[in-house]
Amino acid sequence: MFKQNIGIMIAVAQLAATQRRFAAVQNEFRRLGIDLVAASVRRAQEQGYGAELNPEHTAAAIALLFENFTTVFVGPSNLGIKISDKDAIATLSTIWKRTLYGA
Repeated sequence: MFKQNIGIMIAVAQLAATQRRFAAVQNEFRRLGIDLVAASVRRAQEQGYGAELNPEHTAAAIALLFENFTTVFVGPSNLGIKISDKDAIATLSTIWKRTLYGA
């Protein structure tokens, strides 16, 4: 979803800083990610993991981390770090999984 729409997402993010309409669109994108992650936190908690985690706070942190990481590495970046889609997915998945289930 991100890769094919990265230009739109970057434009929305830039416009969101000054225009409420675009801020609302950006928040809809973000809410989708936060809701998805929060559901996974609750599922982990039902299985006995991550009892100390606040689902909404954890979801916001992970979703926004993913958003920024994806925007930087899928869009034009001059950081000098190359990462394949496969490695990016593995990195983000590992962070998400270990946050919920431990090492």
